[in-house]
Amino acid sequence: MHALPDTLTSGSLRTDRLSQGVYGLCELLRERIRAGHYGEEGRLPSEFVLIRELGVSRTRLRAALEILRNEGTLTRKRGHGTFASGRRLVHRPRRVRGFAATVAARHLTVTREVLSASTWAMDPLTADDFGVAPGTPMHVVERLTRLDGEPFSLGAYVVRGDLAPDLLTQEFRGLDMRDWLAASSVVPLTSVDVTVEAVAADARAAAYLRCAEGSPLLRMNRHFLVSDDELLAFGSATMRGDRFVYQAARQPLDLAAERSQGKVSSP
Repeated sequence: MHALPDTLTSGSLRTDRLSQGVYGLCELLRERIRAGHYGEEGRLPSEFVLIRELGVSRTRLRAALEILRNEGTLTRKRGHGTFASGRRLVHRPRRVRGFAATVAARHLTVTREVLSASTWAMDPLTADDFGVAPGTPMHVVERLTRLDGEPFSLGAYVVRGDLAPDLLTQEFRGLDMRDWLAASSVVPLTSVDVTVEAVAADARAAAYLRCAEGSPLLRMNRHFLVSDDELLAFGSATMRGDRFVYQAARQPLDLAAERSQGKVSSP
């Protein structure tokens, strides 16, 4: 990758690399890492080479490297240099492809440990969420997932016991959550709603995921639905932010139609 010139001019637009600041420099380095620019080993060039390539001061470069180390993107190995912390697992959710397929495609070894699993009677508020009567059985499950032996995610799920009576049998416990539900539910899964949020690691999550308390985590919240939008299960998987990327499906843009409908303001 060649260093860009100090200024790029397009009409009245002027982009100066130094004016982009430390966070802009961080994003440049993140993109190099995402693109595999530093190879399988992930070793970054020396500060001298980076300064020459990027056209920045030593002070700005060191500030950016410090931010990337603190967020877990880079690690410093004494006597060896600075390295990318490892290529993140990129999951592109599809109708026919779950997380297990993503892991298999990367030739990773996945293990899952059930930390706790029990069946309770639903309280009135939880029963209202599920649209059932209080006292309906529910399974509460916590699991730790490892990839190639390293902690990857901490999951917690609540499942309707009357629709998945065999959920807690040993036969299904090693499956991906989607496959676990599909295998144990008496009615077929039809859809899943997903939201992703950034959170900081609390003491418990930090201990399980082997990261510093306060480290950035990604929490994937999921609602699993069966026919007629009936809720089967809800829960979340909290993943280390330095080990996971959730990539949404490409969305076509029709800005002209949106502008005609008043959804997008004209420039």
